[in-house]
Amino acid sequence: MHDLDSRALARWAVEQCDRLADYSELDGALYRSLGRAPLERAARHVEARMRDADLDVERDPFGTVVGIRRGRPGGPTLYLGSHLDTVPDGGAYDGALGVVLPIALCHALGDLELPFDLAVLGFLAEEGCRYGTGCLSARAFTGRLDPAALARRDATGLPLAEAIDRHGGCPAAVVEHRPAFDDALGYLEVHIEQAPVLDRGGRAVGIVGEIVGQSRVRLDFDGQADHAGTTDMRDRHDALCAAAEFVTAVERLARSDDELFATVGRLDVSPNVGNVVPGHATVSLDVRHPCDEARRRALDTLLDAARDAAERRGVQLGCAMIGERAAARCDPALVALLEDATRCAERTPFRLPSRAGHDAMVMARVMPMAMLFVRSPGGLSHHPDEQLDVDDVAVALAVLTGFIEGLADQHRSIGAHPTPDLARARP
Repeated sequence: MHDLDSRALARWAVEQCDRLADYSELDGALYRSLGRAPLERAARHVEARMRDADLDVERDPFGTVVGIRRGRPGGPTLYLGSHLDTVPDGGAYDGALGVVLPIALCHALGDLELPFDLAVLGFLAEEGCRYGTGCLSARAFTGRLDPAALARRDATGLPLAEAIDRHGGCPAAVVEHRPAFDDALGYLEVHIEQAPVLDRGGRAVGIVGEIVGQSRVRLDFDGQADHAGTTDMRDRHDALCAAAEFVTAVERLARSDDELFATVGRLDVSPNVGNVVPGHATVSLDVRHPCDEARRRALDTLLDAARDAAERRGVQLGCAMIGERAAARCDPALVALLEDATRCAERTPFRLPSRAGHDAMVMARVMPMAMLFVRSPGGLSHHPDEQLDVDDVAVALAVLTGFIEGLADQHRSIGAHPTPDLARARP
């Protein structure tokens, strides 16, 4: 494949994503989750394609697929990758593109010797659908997986430790895994945009400036269930009405700030009967913003709104923080290289935030991080109709190639040791 042009390699990458979509645990829909055979078959397919590209293939203690293109002996390492798992009824390109396109890149580079290794990563548990929390394999790869997570169980009762074992991993080794990334040049993740910004602007690719922070909260409104026909409207303690007030307050606040995204995605009502005043309502709250301070202020405002709604209706309120992650800023030096590579690909660099979470957020805690978005026609993602344009992927491959060449030139110019901007461990 070394003699193929960038468009042919881009087509190959799209075809590989389509092939991976054949590995699914659902009939007529795509779903790959940790601990189940379709994800392991997808991982083995990727391993085979890595070997075709002359990469050395191994697995980390979690089972994450690692393919290494060797550079100059003793050189540092640049990491590229994304995830192989999917959401239920998901699309073929979310995650998978970021694994197979770096393999296409290795074909494009041919016999070119680089002053550093390229490590292509295929993470196995980014989505968090099965165990309720995301980026598990990235956390394990960086030595930051909480050992208590191994005892988590899915809906069938399968512990995370057993799911890891099914991918050839070693749960005990995951706990002990404490890698050093002193020689890491950084991590670069290619991903479909999952939004319509690039499509609306007629752009094939975009450079991520930051990945927004997120807060996830569960709110429980406890009122009083009563007969719908005999309980006076003034005497009701309607939990659903309090929750409904809160939902509208969430939308109202989010619409006041273009950078704030706030969502109530789940509502559970009890007793959920047509002729009974709702006595209990549980709602989810998801708050995202590129500025952590602004996100926390918005969260405080919304929790105050929930308390006010509960108090007005004589309803008790309980709040529980489900998860919180800080915003992750992309590394300025790596972003600058991506901008230069974009210009070399005869495109105008365009920056945008990522409002979705990625494995890159975890990797950013131990090394410099950057992301390149590829246009998703119509902005559709996490959906079976997710699409990719081969020409857009060819542009992304050209940017990747230029990025690698620019990083190699920069590395050669400074000798054997990269500058702190290009290789610094994060606290």
